[in-house]
Amino acid sequence: MQNTWKPFAQEVEKLNQKPRKPRKPHPLDTKAKPKRNDPTEHQGQAALIFWGKFHPIVAEYLFAIPNGGKRTIWAGKKLKDEGLMPGASDLFLSYPSKRFHGYYIEMKRKGEKPNKDQLYFLEKMRKVGYAGAWFDDWELARDSIIDYLS
Repeated sequence: MQNTWKPFAQEVEKLNQKPRKPRKPHPLDTKAKPKRNDPTEHQGQAALIFWGKFHPIVAEYLFAIPNGGKRTIWAGKKLKDEGLMPGASDLFLSYPSKRFHGYYIEMKRKGEKPNKDQLYFLEKMRKVGYAGAWFDDWELARDSIIDYLS
């Protein structure tokens, strides 16, 4: 009787010597994503709101416009029916300055830029007498608010 295991063992050995392709990470695998040290958009906006709590005007007149985020089709339809506007800025300072009716602020993560809807919204608001700007750093947004109010 012939040994049939020897050719099989040789095939397994060949397979083990071949370099394997790296496995694609699963989309929900949090370890697969490279970590960034810079603050998220949420953290930057929260820091700006926290600072604003100690400023007499900003504490009373700066508020968020919860316009972003992922939702179901039905939730999106409901919000659209209620007046959701694509590109609306994250924050609005509803206090007039010498030249403007109010101030729209779009926050971004460091190194990110607003999309075309957000840029269009800011431009549209500027045309009708509002100030509008976007920032990827909460401290720059803070300084801009101080300049706007002075």
